[in-house]
Amino acid sequence: MRRKVTTQETCVERDQANRLIGLLRQEIPGRDVIILDGAMGTMLQSYGLMPGECPELWNLSHPQHVMDIHRAYIRAGADIIETNTFGGNRIKLAGYGLSERAFELNYQGVRLAKEAARGTPVLVAASMGPTGLLMEPFGEMDFDMAYEAFKEQAMAFREAGADLISIETMSALGEAKAAVMAAREATGLPVICHMTFEHGGRTLMGTNALTAVTVLQALGAAAVGANCSTGPAGMVGIIREMAEAATVPISAEPNAGLPEFHDGKTLYHESPEEMARHARMLVEAGACIIGGCCGTTPEHISAIRRQVSTILGHARKATAGPCRMPHPFSRQTPLRLAGRGRTVTVDDPLNLPVLGDEIDSWRNPEVAGSLKENDMDAISHKAREQVARGANILLVRVDIPGRDDVDSMRRVVNAIQQVVDVPLVLVSRSPRAVEAGLKAFWGRAFVHVPGAPGYMTGRDNAGNVDLRGMAGDLEHANVYEEIRSVARRFGALVDPEGAIEAFISEALLREATTGRP
Repeated sequence: MRRKVTTQETCVERDQANRLIGLLRQEIPGRDVIILDGAMGTMLQSYGLMPGECPELWNLSHPQHVMDIHRAYIRAGADIIETNTFGGNRIKLAGYGLSERAFELNYQGVRLAKEAARGTPVLVAASMGPTGLLMEPFGEMDFDMAYEAFKEQAMAFREAGADLISIETMSALGEAKAAVMAAREATGLPVICHMTFEHGGRTLMGTNALTAVTVLQALGAAAVGANCSTGPAGMVGIIREMAEAATVPISAEPNAGLPEFHDGKTLYHESPEEMARHARMLVEAGACIIGGCCGTTPEHISAIRRQVSTILGHARKATAGPCRMPHPFSRQTPLRLAGRGRTVTVDDPLNLPVLGDEIDSWRNPEVAGSLKENDMDAISHKAREQVARGANILLVRVDIPGRDDVDSMRRVVNAIQQVVDVPLVLVSRSPRAVEAGLKAFWGRAFVHVPGAPGYMTGRDNAGNVDLRGMAGDLEHANVYEEIRSVARRFGALVDPEGAIEAFISEALLREATTGRP
């Protein structure tokens, strides 16, 4: 049975996308395609930035050069300029001994862009890039460390008056997740999030375009897209795949062709005219926000502006305002869960999901023993075995009396996603354990709360959860509501909000989580 798109699934992305579109319509009326600016780093190099020098420090040491670059892009026709703050998080700045100046450098970066745009309708997007560290389970940086670094940066953006935030060049979905959440929660501003893809259509950490869209728009990104890595021709397929799955606008910021290295320098050879021709292809593929990344100049942006102006009304019909939505929100959208690199449509009757339910501390004594011994290799082996047998979603339950299920959940989730890339169903009655699992998990999970209101007791005639007939007491209901709040914050699905029927039968899920038919 096809299910209706639930409020939980659409309200966050709808609200954030509508906020972005409303901002663009108000400040940049009459645009169907929005033009971002081009590169900042390579432009600074043309002004004398030396290898190994901190670009963000130029916000204080060379403010006029930074403003000159912003003004050049404004003259070229950019609707949005991005700040010189890409590497402004305290983790990245530590490499220059500048961690303690993170707030100052980011604040000043926004103020310079605002000054350059003063008297024009141009908006300022605060640029936020990766930390340079690997996230767990492939590195030492955990969610909280990344979140706090991005939160500090975002708070500086907000105080300095940024109009929106542009997250760029993310290859790790877990880090992008922390950045989107920190930016949204610290500022309330619209957030665009760009991943960077290699030639095989995946990021360096294995995420494909569909998975990126599934996770990022569920987290509340107002727009999603791709930047860097490839030239514009190599980005067309990625943008098309994103647009086909997205319920938010799509943004594209390609490099000026593929980089070449000569005499210790990185060179980009795609001309403004060539890039403008490819920009047309990106628009036709579904992008409604177009800019440039490494190697692009004001000349590239000017050429893109001219090309976009000629195709409006031809490749794209006139719309009511900027950034036409790829799919209207009234259209039914598939229910998707995602792992680090794989997305599963769980309500597709022609391709039903296969749940692997063996990592369950209640039903499986072997798993309980592995948890007691902290044997994560055994957990990893069981995850690989189930996926090899055809499972494309794995159930995880780790609670054991007398043990810290918060730490167990984090460790088990990390052990699993280090070896397989499938979505997870987290089963727990502990809000803290669910939060720990969702912090660790890079994808979009399904959260099941055994005995939750509506699970054993059903619904009223309108299909709503009947709290009056819940199994258990008021404390049980409060726990469920707390877990549901945690799940929504992380873009996860939580039963019983209409998803359970489309995902898997109640009888099977009950058997998988409690051992009772």
